[in-house]
Amino acid sequence: MGEMRGEFSGQRVCARLSARQARSPAGAVVVELLRMGAVDPTEKLLVVVHPDSLAGSYETGALAFGADDARMTIAQLAADWKGDVAVLLGDFSDELDRPANAGRVAIANLVRNAWAKDTVLAVPAFGEDLEHAAAWLITELAADRRPGIVVTGAWADTKDGCVMAVADVLRRYCNQVQVPDYTPCAVDVEAPPAAPPRAAARSAPRPR
Repeated sequence: MGEMRGEFSGQRVCARLSARQARSPAGAVVVELLRMGAVDPTEKLLVVVHPDSLAGSYETGALAFGADDARMTIAQLAADWKGDVAVLLGDFSDELDRPANAGRVAIANLVRNAWAKDTVLAVPAFGEDLEHAAAWLITELAADRRPGIVVTGAWADTKDGCVMAVADVLRRYCNQVQVPDYTPCAVDVEAPPAAPPRAAARSAPRPR
């Protein structure tokens, strides 16, 4: 399949990725190029990983338990960026079609702006796919020749965060790879521990 034409539609991206996964052998790496933007190795590169998760599971996870909402900051970073941009969409791009709040609107606009002029890939949230996508950024977007790279999106957990998976590969071959401190973690704020079961109330002893 070639690049997708027309305006951005999360539902169309989901259908495209599902079709690619359905015709791929089990366990195969799936990285789908949706839009190709400019490639200028003299420019810095911004990589936004799985912004669709910031419109879905971010709200029912970290935000629901009191984390600061980083979506406006990430959207502003992209809006002010002087350089090339690459967006790696995950499995839930249809969430971007439902602008239920200001945070979703900001992230959806980030993706739509990238769709209009930058590079957009579809990359499932599996380690092999993310590593392959990072390698693609090196070979196709000349990431290893860039003066600086910023990686943000979902998630920055050091153990299994998708942002960190991409950043770790880039750091092996590229200079000045940064993950901003405000990049959300999936377990940034954990659910409060369940209260221990209360012991049955003991009745006062009867007087003899």
